[in-house]
Amino acid sequence: MRKLTLLFLASALCAVMGCGGATGSVTTVNGVFTGTTSDTAENIVLLFDSRSSGSSRTFHAYASDGATVSEFFSGTIDGNIYDVLNSNGEVSGTVDSFSAQGSLLIGSTSVGYTATKTSNVGGLYSVTVDMTGGTITGFSTTGSHVDGTIGTTAIGSDFQVTGTFTPSGGSPVPFSALISDDSDGQQFWVVSPDLTIRGGPNGNSGSGFVTTES
Repeated sequence: MRKLTLLFLASALCAVMGCGGATGSVTTVNGVFTGTTSDTAENIVLLFDSRSSGSSRTFHAYASDGATVSEFFSGTIDGNIYDVLNSNGEVSGTVDSFSAQGSLLIGSTSVGYTATKTSNVGGLYSVTVDMTGGTITGFSTTGSHVDGTIGTTAIGSDFQVTGTFTPSGGSPVPFSALISDDSDGQQFWVVSPDLTIRGGPNGNSGSGFVTTES
């Protein structure tokens, strides 16, 4: 899985908040879409960046089950059909103004997915986990911020984390989740508009997983 840098997050934020658009004759879709796989095992987020002219643009996707899966995909696509590989799988599909759907391959397991254009605090977050200090902080590609506190009482191999997601120009939205005791450093979180949270390590710079409490 490739590491999502701060430069990418700044670029994606610019893209989805209107720093430019496609000028070619092909009507392309941009923005952020969140959803789940057909077996509900993974959350998935897809980002379409159409700031360049024509229909060619940068595409990113991330999927996590909040337990063992943490896969990031990045590539260049043309039009509204995509098929992008990483070292462990493949994400493919089609997108329109309302939704994206296709298939996700991780290892030898392939499942379908459906994602809709995200709203409120939904999206992809880059999160810094400080287990020693008991805090989490981060931000999404659409400008929302997350801040939270990690509890001190273990729940099995997890700890409770509580905090808020705050959309740009909006009011804080509270959340509660479980974060594994081996979490530290950088994580990606997929947050659905209904506040379902799943996430995992950002490449080699982080560890551990997070999931909404069952």
